[in-house]
Amino acid sequence: MFTVTERGAIRDSLVERARVDDGVVAAALVGSAARGEEDAFSDIDLVLRVAQDADPAEVSRRWTEHLYAEHRAAHHLDVIAGGVLYRVFLLHFWRRVSGRTGPVASTATPPQSRWRRRQRAGYRGRHGRHAPRTAR
Repeated sequence: MFTVTERGAIRDSLVERARVDDGVVAAALVGSAARGEEDAFSDIDLVLRVAQDADPAEVSRRWTEHLYAEHRAAHHLDVIAGGVLYRVFLLHFWRRVSGRTGPVASTATPPQSRWRRRQRAGYRGRHGRHAPRTAR
């Protein structure tokens, strides 16, 4: 188990990584963080919007390597639905990080999300309808 402060540091680190990753045009915190309802047991739910000219598999591979190397992921699980990859990481101290990646056109804006946008030359954001909620 880790502290709220440690979770915040990991979350901020992941958001900063998304900001500087050329393969990512936006990142959103969803779940309890987006609602302002995090507690001591909350996980980190992050959505990445992959650039149109980026390979989603390559972006996912880089992020997976980063989570194992820098945040000591112990295991991960993939679920693919509607062309979107939902990758859930279990960190070494039993905290979960949920993420999903997909092409710009297929990544709908989830309800109650906080997008962290990064300007990218030639990018025009398109928002789809709210994505269906997934069971926890």
